[in-house]
Amino acid sequence: MRTRQIGGILLGMICVAGLIVGCSDSVSEPETGTGTMQVLLIDSPGDYDAVNVEVIEVRVHRAGADSLTGWHTIAVDTTFVNLLDLTNGNYAVLADSTLPAGDYTQVRLILGDNNTVVVDGETFALEIPSSSQTGLKLNHPFAIEDGAIYSVTLDFDADRSVHRTGNGQYKMKPVIHLVVNAMSGSISGTVEPVDARAMVLALANDDTVYAYADTLNGDFDFPMLMQGTWDLKFSATAGSYRDSTIAGVMVTAGQDNHLGTVTLASE
Repeated sequence: MRTRQIGGILLGMICVAGLIVGCSDSVSEPETGTGTMQVLLIDSPGDYDAVNVEVIEVRVHRAGADSLTGWHTIAVDTTFVNLLDLTNGNYAVLADSTLPAGDYTQVRLILGDNNTVVVDGETFALEIPSSSQTGLKLNHPFAIEDGAIYSVTLDFDADRSVHRTGNGQYKMKPVIHLVVNAMSGSISGTVEPVDARAMVLALANDDTVYAYADTLNGDFDFPMLMQGTWDLKFSATAGSYRDSTIAGVMVTAGQDNHLGTVTLASE
Protein backbone atom coordinates (compact mmCIF):
# COMPACT_ATOMS: atom_id res chain seq x y z
CA MET A 1 0.00 0.00 0.00
CA ARG A 2 1.28 3.46 -0.89
CA THR A 3 0.43 6.69 0.92
CA ARG A 4 0.52 9.94 -1.03
CA GLN A 5 -0.51 13.59 -0.84
CA ILE A 6 -3.65 14.39 -2.82
CA GLY A 7 -2.71 17.94 -3.75
CA GLY A 8 -4.61 18.77 -6.94
CA ILE A 9 -6.50 15.50 -7.32
CA LEU A 10 -10.19 16.34 -7.08
CA LEU A 11 -12.74 13.84 -5.94
CA GLY A 12 -16.54 13.60 -6.04
CA MET A 13 -18.56 12.02 -3.26
CA ILE A 14 -21.29 9.44 -3.62
CA CYS A 15 -22.76 8.02 -0.38
CA VAL A 16 -22.90 4.23 -0.56
CA ALA A 17 -26.55 3.40 -1.22
CA GLY A 18 -28.74 0.41 -2.02
CA LEU A 19 -28.24 -1.15 -5.45
CA ILE A 20 -30.94 -0.38 -8.01
CA VAL A 21 -31.20 -2.88 -10.84
CA GLY A 22 -32.86 -1.78 -14.07
CA CYS A 23 -34.71 -4.09 -16.46
CA SER A 24 -34.65 -3.98 -20.23
CA ASP A 25 -36.10 -6.02 -23.10
CA SER A 26 -32.93 -5.62 -25.12
CA VAL A 27 -29.87 -7.83 -24.77
CA SER A 28 -26.47 -6.22 -25.29
CA GLU A 29 -23.30 -8.00 -26.29
CA PRO A 30 -20.75 -8.40 -23.46
CA GLU A 31 -17.93 -5.90 -23.52
CA THR A 32 -14.46 -7.08 -24.45
CA GLY A 33 -11.02 -5.87 -23.51
CA THR A 34 -9.72 -4.66 -20.17
CA GLY A 35 -9.63 -1.47 -18.13
CA THR A 36 -8.02 -0.34 -14.90
CA MET A 37 -9.62 0.14 -11.49
CA GLN A 38 -8.01 2.22 -8.77
CA VAL A 39 -9.20 2.21 -5.16
CA LEU A 40 -7.92 4.85 -2.74
CA LEU A 41 -8.53 5.19 1.01
CA ILE A 42 -8.92 8.36 3.10
CA ASP A 43 -10.36 9.21 6.51
CA SER A 44 -12.08 12.06 8.29
CA PRO A 45 -10.40 13.41 11.44
CA GLY A 46 -11.13 11.42 14.61
CA ASP A 47 -10.83 11.91 18.36
CA TYR A 48 -8.36 9.04 18.86
CA ASP A 49 -4.59 8.75 18.88
CA ALA A 50 -4.72 6.09 16.15
CA VAL A 51 -7.13 3.69 14.46
CA ASN A 52 -5.06 0.85 13.00
CA VAL A 53 -6.78 -1.40 10.47
CA GLU A 54 -5.44 -4.55 8.81
CA VAL A 55 -6.38 -4.60 5.13
CA ILE A 56 -6.19 -8.01 3.41
CA GLU A 57 -8.01 -7.81 0.07
CA VAL A 58 -10.16 -5.65 -2.18
CA ARG A 59 -12.70 -7.43 -4.38
CA VAL A 60 -15.32 -6.39 -6.94
CA HIS A 61 -18.34 -8.34 -8.19
CA ARG A 62 -19.31 -8.80 -11.84
CA ALA A 63 -22.91 -7.96 -12.78
CA GLY A 64 -25.08 -10.92 -13.71
CA ALA A 65 -23.18 -13.40 -11.51
CA ASP A 66 -24.61 -14.90 -8.33
CA SER A 67 -23.36 -14.06 -4.83
CA LEU A 68 -20.78 -16.86 -4.86
CA THR A 69 -19.27 -16.31 -8.28
CA GLY A 70 -18.19 -13.37 -10.37
CA TRP A 71 -15.74 -12.03 -7.82
CA HIS A 72 -12.48 -10.45 -8.96
CA THR A 73 -9.73 -9.80 -6.41
CA ILE A 74 -8.00 -6.57 -7.38
CA ALA A 75 -5.63 -6.30 -4.41
CA VAL A 76 -3.96 -8.92 -2.22
CA ASP A 77 -1.50 -7.01 -0.08
CA THR A 78 -1.97 -7.50 3.66
CA THR A 79 -0.88 -4.33 5.37
CA PHE A 80 -1.70 -2.08 8.29
CA VAL A 81 -2.87 1.49 7.96
CA ASN A 82 -3.56 4.11 10.60
CA LEU A 83 -6.73 5.74 9.32
CA LEU A 84 -5.90 8.97 11.12
CA ASP A 85 -2.81 9.38 8.93
CA LEU A 86 -5.14 9.64 5.91
CA THR A 87 -6.52 13.12 6.60
CA ASN A 88 -5.81 16.64 5.33
CA GLY A 89 -5.05 15.52 1.78
CA ASN A 90 -3.25 12.24 2.48
CA TYR A 91 -4.50 8.97 1.00
CA ALA A 92 -3.47 5.35 0.57
CA VAL A 93 -3.64 3.33 -2.66
CA LEU A 94 -5.45 0.06 -1.91
CA ALA A 95 -5.64 -1.22 -5.48
CA ASP A 96 -4.51 -0.32 -8.99
CA SER A 97 -5.39 -3.34 -11.11
CA THR A 98 -6.57 -4.53 -14.50
CA LEU A 99 -10.16 -5.76 -14.81
CA PRO A 100 -12.16 -7.29 -17.69
CA ALA A 101 -14.37 -4.65 -19.32
CA GLY A 102 -18.01 -4.84 -18.30
CA ASP A 103 -20.51 -3.96 -15.58
CA TYR A 104 -19.91 -4.48 -11.87
CA THR A 105 -22.16 -4.13 -8.84
CA GLN A 106 -20.14 -4.07 -5.65
CA VAL A 107 -16.82 -3.29 -3.99
CA ARG A 108 -15.86 -5.43 -1.01
CA LEU A 109 -13.11 -4.62 1.49
CA ILE A 110 -11.72 -7.60 3.42
CA LEU A 111 -10.13 -6.74 6.76
CA GLY A 112 -8.12 -8.93 9.12
CA ASP A 113 -8.55 -9.47 12.85
CA ASN A 114 -5.49 -7.51 14.00
CA ASN A 115 -7.14 -4.10 14.37
CA THR A 116 -6.48 -1.69 17.24
CA VAL A 117 -7.48 1.72 18.52
CA VAL A 118 -5.18 3.93 20.63
CA VAL A 119 -6.87 6.16 23.22
CA ASP A 120 -4.84 8.48 25.47
CA GLY A 121 -1.73 6.45 24.69
CA GLU A 122 -3.30 3.09 25.55
CA THR A 123 -3.86 0.46 22.85
CA PHE A 124 -7.10 -1.56 22.75
CA ALA A 125 -8.22 -4.39 20.48
CA LEU A 126 -10.74 -3.21 17.89
CA GLU A 127 -13.36 -5.76 16.87
CA ILE A 128 -14.87 -5.51 13.39
CA PRO A 129 -17.59 -8.19 13.14
CA SER A 130 -17.48 -10.40 10.00
CA SER A 131 -14.72 -8.29 8.46
CA SER A 132 -12.50 -11.25 7.57
CA GLN A 133 -15.34 -13.51 6.43
CA THR A 134 -17.86 -11.57 4.35
CA GLY A 135 -15.99 -8.27 4.34
CA LEU A 136 -17.33 -4.73 4.18
CA LYS A 137 -19.87 -4.59 1.34
CA LEU A 138 -20.20 -1.36 -0.64
CA ASN A 139 -23.03 -1.60 -3.17
CA HIS A 140 -21.95 0.56 -6.09
CA PRO A 141 -22.81 -0.17 -9.75
CA PHE A 142 -20.05 0.86 -12.16
CA ALA A 143 -18.67 0.01 -15.57
CA ILE A 144 -15.11 -0.78 -16.64
CA GLU A 145 -14.48 0.36 -20.21
CA ASP A 146 -11.79 -1.01 -22.48
CA GLY A 147 -8.58 1.00 -22.09
CA ALA A 148 -10.07 3.37 -19.49
CA ILE A 149 -9.29 4.01 -15.81
CA TYR A 150 -12.08 3.94 -13.22
CA SER A 151 -10.92 5.48 -9.96
CA VAL A 152 -12.80 5.55 -6.64
CA THR A 153 -11.99 6.54 -3.09
CA LEU A 154 -13.27 4.95 0.12
CA ASP A 155 -13.88 7.72 2.66
CA PHE A 156 -13.62 5.83 5.95
CA ASP A 157 -15.12 7.85 8.81
CA ALA A 158 -13.22 6.43 11.79
CA ASP A 159 -14.73 8.85 14.32
CA ARG A 160 -18.29 7.71 13.54
CA SER A 161 -17.29 4.08 13.07
CA VAL A 162 -15.56 3.29 16.38
CA HIS A 163 -17.69 2.78 19.48
CA ARG A 164 -16.87 1.90 23.09
CA THR A 165 -19.13 -0.72 24.65
CA GLY A 166 -20.40 -0.73 28.22
CA ASN A 167 -17.69 -3.17 29.30
CA GLY A 168 -14.90 -0.98 27.93
CA GLN A 169 -14.29 -2.85 24.69
CA TYR A 170 -14.01 -1.12 21.32
CA LYS A 171 -15.97 -2.21 18.26
CA MET A 172 -16.21 -0.79 14.77
CA LYS A 173 -19.37 -0.48 12.73
CA PRO A 174 -17.80 0.98 9.58
CA VAL A 175 -19.21 4.17 8.10
CA ILE A 176 -17.79 4.49 4.58
CA HIS A 177 -18.66 6.76 1.68
CA LEU A 178 -17.62 5.72 -1.80
CA VAL A 179 -16.18 8.52 -3.90
CA VAL A 180 -15.94 8.66 -7.70
CA ASN A 181 -12.75 10.53 -8.45
CA ALA A 182 -13.75 12.39 -11.60
CA MET A 183 -16.94 14.08 -10.45
CA SER A 184 -16.00 16.69 -7.90
CA GLY A 185 -14.03 19.68 -6.82
CA SER A 186 -12.59 20.99 -3.58
CA ILE A 187 -12.74 23.87 -1.12
CA SER A 188 -9.69 25.18 0.70
CA GLY A 189 -8.62 28.18 2.69
CA THR A 190 -7.08 29.45 5.94
CA VAL A 191 -8.64 30.23 9.32
CA GLU A 192 -7.20 32.91 11.60
CA PRO A 193 -6.27 33.23 14.34
CA VAL A 194 -4.43 29.92 14.28
CA ASP A 195 -4.75 29.48 18.05
CA ALA A 196 -8.54 29.15 17.62
CA ARG A 197 -7.88 25.61 16.34
CA ALA A 198 -10.97 25.91 14.19
CA MET A 199 -13.24 23.05 13.17
CA VAL A 200 -14.78 23.54 9.73
CA LEU A 201 -18.06 21.89 8.66
CA ALA A 202 -19.13 21.62 5.02
CA LEU A 203 -22.86 20.98 4.61
CA ALA A 204 -24.99 20.22 1.55
CA ASN A 205 -28.43 18.64 1.91
CA ASP A 206 -27.89 15.53 4.06
CA ASP A 207 -24.11 15.48 3.59
CA THR A 208 -21.83 16.78 6.33
CA VAL A 209 -18.04 16.70 6.02
CA TYR A 210 -15.67 18.21 8.56
CA ALA A 211 -12.02 19.11 8.88
CA TYR A 212 -9.73 20.89 11.33
CA ALA A 213 -7.57 23.87 10.50
CA ASP A 214 -3.87 23.09 10.64
CA THR A 215 -2.48 23.97 14.07
CA LEU A 216 0.64 25.58 12.55
CA ASN A 217 -0.74 27.71 9.71
CA GLY A 218 -4.54 27.51 9.93
CA ASP A 219 -4.96 25.90 6.49
CA PHE A 220 -7.94 23.63 5.81
CA ASP A 221 -8.89 21.54 2.80
CA PHE A 222 -11.91 19.55 1.64
CA PRO A 223 -10.42 17.59 -1.29
CA MET A 224 -13.53 15.61 -2.28
CA LEU A 225 -16.84 17.40 -2.41
CA MET A 226 -19.71 16.66 -4.74
CA GLN A 227 -20.28 19.34 -7.34
CA GLY A 228 -22.89 21.84 -6.15
CA THR A 229 -23.47 24.41 -3.42
CA TRP A 230 -22.11 23.97 0.10
CA ASP A 231 -22.35 25.96 3.34
CA LEU A 232 -19.23 26.24 5.50
CA LYS A 233 -19.41 26.73 9.26
CA PHE A 234 -16.34 27.68 11.31
CA SER A 235 -16.15 27.06 15.07
CA ALA A 236 -13.25 27.63 17.45
CA THR A 237 -12.22 24.70 19.66
CA ALA A 238 -9.86 26.86 21.74
CA GLY A 239 -10.06 30.41 23.01
CA SER A 240 -13.12 32.69 22.82
CA TYR A 241 -14.12 33.35 19.22
CA ARG A 242 -17.45 33.72 17.48
CA ASP A 243 -18.69 31.11 15.04
CA SER A 244 -18.75 32.14 11.39
CA THR A 245 -20.66 30.86 8.34
CA ILE A 246 -20.10 31.22 4.62
CA ALA A 247 -23.19 30.16 2.69
CA GLY A 248 -23.49 29.20 -0.94
CA VAL A 249 -19.90 28.14 -1.65
CA MET A 250 -19.79 26.67 -5.16
CA VAL A 251 -17.94 23.44 -5.93
CA THR A 252 -17.14 22.77 -9.59
CA ALA A 253 -15.82 19.45 -10.85
CA GLY A 254 -12.08 19.56 -11.44
CA GLN A 255 -11.54 22.87 -9.66
CA ASP A 256 -10.48 24.11 -6.23
CA ASN A 257 -12.49 26.97 -4.72
CA HIS A 258 -9.91 28.70 -2.52
CA LEU A 259 -11.67 30.98 -0.03
CA GLY A 260 -8.59 32.85 1.13
CA THR A 261 -8.45 33.77 4.83
CA VAL A 262 -11.44 33.49 7.13
CA THR A 263 -10.96 35.49 10.34
CA LEU A 264 -12.90 34.59 13.48
CA ALA A 265 -13.88 37.56 15.62
CA SER A 266 -13.17 37.60 19.34
CA GLU A 267 -16.14 37.40 21.69
